[in-house]
Amino acid sequence: MLKIYKFISTVKAKDPKDKQPTHYLSAKENQGDQNGELVASLWSKSMEKDGVKKAWLSGEMKAQYTDHTDSSKTRKGYVIVEEEELKQLLKKIPSETLEEDTMIQDNDPF
Repeated sequence: MLKIYKFISTVKAKDPKDKQPTHYLSAKENQGDQNGELVASLWSKSMEKDGVKKAWLSGEMKAQYTDHTDSSKTRKGYVIVEEEELKQLLKKIPSETLEEDTMIQDNDPF
């Protein structure tokens, strides 16, 4: 199913251990959606330079993973695509292959 996420937020991880992510990036199709899809793992970083402490989040988009022995460990992968490239990709997909609930009514989702 084709999903176009336009709304993002950060979510703090509950009790991260060792090298586990401290935050996640959540993406939603609509601003009013209650639950988003966790699309990236983030880690809080900090450093002190010249007496000034700086902090930021750094991370990576979740990669697609398939466990061939345990399907419950399979996960989706996500990428960020420039809008113009997305428009070009959508033009190449035959409309009958898109599910009805994902079709773009006015051919311009942006």
